[in-house]
Amino acid sequence: MDERRRVLYRERTGWSWWLNLLLFGAVGGALLGPVLVGGAAPEPMAWAFTLGLGGLIYLLLGGLTVVLEPDRLRVGLGSGRPFGTTIALDDIEELESVEYRPLRDFGGWGFRGTRDRRIWSARGNRAVRLTLRDDRVVYIGSDQPRTLENRIRGAMGPLRTAGT
Repeated sequence: MDERRRVLYRERTGWSWWLNLLLFGAVGGALLGPVLVGGAAPEPMAWAFTLGLGGLIYLLLGGLTVVLEPDRLRVGLGSGRPFGTTIALDDIEELESVEYRPLRDFGGWGFRGTRDRRIWSARGNRAVRLTLRDDRVVYIGSDQPRTLENRIRGAMGPLRTAGT
């Protein structure tokens, strides 16, 4: 295995319970709605399509995945592959664990913000704030921001820590 792609830390932050309930309630409503209003049960293909669509939405967008490797940090919605970003550890100037106001500061959760100030978040109000060398600021939502911060600092090496 390529040493540079070794995973040092992985964190998966799921959606809030109410968002899971909303998604799976919509899927259930689409399947059971016609039955409850006196119609016929949906065809098996309709069941498969609706369940598959709900699963695909959750796979692609459900939660937040953060993967720390020796030279980079990968952050993304869902599985993190199609909807994600990569930040080189060499680009990090400063980092710290913070609390923020999701609705007031960014208009909610998910991938939000501008080129200069972005957030990747699935739930909650805690994050690790990264200030990059080009003055961009990136918030990475986390259930354990201090652990994530410490792991990033450790990967950056003892001679190079943020802010120095």
